[in-house]
Amino acid sequence: MKDRFLFDTSALYPVLNYIDEIDVSRVHILSLTFYEVGNVIWREFSVRKKIVDPISLAKLFQKIHEGAQSVGRPSIR
Repeated sequence: MKDRFLFDTSALYPVLNYIDEIDVSRVHILSLTFYEVGNVIWREFSVRKKIVDPISLAKLFQKIHEGAQSVGRPSIR
């Protein structure tokens, strides 16, 4: 994974503001990151009142999620 980056939720959420500067083809995310970021967005909006537009933020994350490689996909059984 030389010159590639593995992000978990705690690392990925803060860089959503810089999405246009990230080459998502070089990004790997953990399989549960998709759900964890959703939980963070919900908590920051509903509980902490730190974000105003959770939909736009979720769309930014979706842009990363669609282009990134998922690591450790959970088995559905």
